[in-house]
Amino acid sequence: MPVLIDTSAWIEFYHVKGDVAIKRLVTEILGREEVVTVAPVVAELLRGAKAASDRAMIERALAGQRLLPLGWDQAVVAATLSQTLERQGRRPPLIDLLIAAAALQDRSDVWHAGDEHYETIASVSDLRTRNLKRLQSTPG
Repeated sequence: MPVLIDTSAWIEFYHVKGDVAIKRLVTEILGREEVVTVAPVVAELLRGAKAASDRAMIERALAGQRLLPLGWDQAVVAATLSQTLERQGRRPPLIDLLIAAAALQDRSDVWHAGDEHYETIASVSDLRTRNLKRLQSTPG
């Protein structure tokens, strides 16, 4: 089953003081499952890189992952999810809705580190999520 790792989990993975349990889980999944990504996650991670060497390392790591499309179909799914949630008074960020739409259409799980917006989206869809922050966490 493909796994889309959200920016929130990648930040924990790459940060020197990131959560050790999250680092271990991401390392394990990278070794045994297909990890996929989307353009917004790539852009967020590259934007956050402090040094050119960090940016190059992140770019190399992500380049090996299959990039899920974010086109018309995903936009329609994201808009539909958004309208459904707005009727309930909930408004997740558009980026998270687009990421969820891409994952839904690819049948990928979304792993995140405490981004409850994915749980909100999952409550009205078939999105499968895993909140890595709910694990027994320890600082790195």
